[in-house]
Amino acid sequence: MAIEDINVQGYRMEYPPMNLKLFKTDKKAYDMCVITAHIEGINNGFKVKRIGKATKKGTKITFTTIKSKEDLKQYSIKIQELLNQFNKIYGTSYTL
Repeated sequence: MAIEDINVQGYRMEYPPMNLKLFKTDKKAYDMCVITAHIEGINNGFKVKRIGKATKKGTKITFTTIKSKEDLKQYSIKIQELLNQFNKIYGTSYTL
């Protein structure tokens, strides 16, 4: 099997800065980290499948592949909705 025959279907990362302390003391920053993780994923061809609970060690986020153009379109809309909710809650005006 050649390396070009390998296809990554998903992965999980732990984000240490997104820890329980940040979640409790600065929810706005934590929520922005969540949105950033979504954007980081889509830029690499993946979407967030699951976000674990914040712990002292950080937050584990599971990513899965974006399988089609329609999947990409729907996920892009979801990210925009997350950002719109963030702007509404925190009185900001961030855009993608």
